[in-house]
Amino acid sequence: MIELTIIIDKEEVYEEVSQTTSYTGAKMEGGDDKTYDRIFTTEADRSQLERFWNESCVAVCEALKEFILEERNEKESFCVFLGLSSSFVYLTFEKGPG
Repeated sequence: MIELTIIIDKEEVYEEVSQTTSYTGAKMEGGDDKTYDRIFTTEADRSQLERFWNESCVAVCEALKEFILEERNEKESFCVFLGLSSSFVYLTFEKGPG
């Protein structure tokens, strides 16, 4: 068995969301002067983003449940520890998908 660890940094995800919403707000055509302010994420949006974060972590666990040895949804990150058979890893990475 091969163990694989996936670590997703929550602040990096939030920063990417912030950059994307900033870009979207700046590029909106036909909006008024407040369009950017309405779209850009703020600290007030944190609770909503936290809910999306938690739902996403659950979805990842559901999709990978047959391989999960352990999962940790910590304050700063989400960690998933997977146990994969050697043949699965060989077929996936050596031969590629399909």
